[in-house]
Amino acid sequence: MNKTEYDDNKIIDFMQELTSKSVVIHPQKEAIYITFWYLLIGSLWILFSDSIVNFLVKDTEMLKTVQLLKGWLYVLITGIYIYTLIYYRVHLLRNASQEIHEGYQELASMQEELIEKEDEIFELSHYDRMTGLLNWVGLSIAFDHLLEGDDIGKHIFLYIDIDNIKHVNDTLGHEKGNLVLSNIGEKLSNIAGKSDILARVSGDEFALVMPYDDDRKNLHKKINQIRKRINTTWK
Repeated sequence: MNKTEYDDNKIIDFMQELTSKSVVIHPQKEAIYITFWYLLIGSLWILFSDSIVNFLVKDTEMLKTVQLLKGWLYVLITGIYIYTLIYYRVHLLRNASQEIHEGYQELASMQEELIEKEDEIFELSHYDRMTGLLNWVGLSIAFDHLLEGDDIGKHIFLYIDIDNIKHVNDTLGHEKGNLVLSNIGEKLSNIAGKSDILARVSGDEFALVMPYDDDRKNLHKKINQIRKRINTTWK
């Protein structure tokens, strides 16, 4: 399993976990639930409250007062009950909404991280890390695109092999040899035109693909320019 597949599976697992934690709210069911308990409490109140009051209170005037207080008490109790039910349900909905919002924020962060890693993988697979030029894979893709073009025209493929890099590595170390190759890549980049394709295809080998307009004199001039840039004293 490569890194991209691992990140994809990580996102899928996270989405499944987020779905399993989500609270599903059905408006019709919630309305039926609240109405049922309201009717149940009201029915029980009507059935039993009068009997209890009549049993406890014998005085007629006192009974009227108690009945009035009983009505207000019923309004207060049902109001508190409905408030409690609605608050509890809305609280669940708010928590679920907040949890989903935070989850999607985390998911967006994962996606951004995945995009960055995909870009990094693309850079590593298509470009040479030392010189920043195309590598062999990048050159192959660029060359395929060139062949697929409508107006391809003529092109020259220059293969540039740098001599004695092994000697530099053996005597001064690989760090110095890499520095030489990096500088050579920079010089070749300065020579290459906008329509040219430049790549480092292996350790000390470079490739340059450039349009050719049948002007041999101009071609030799550019080749000599490349040789002159490379054949310098390196300190």
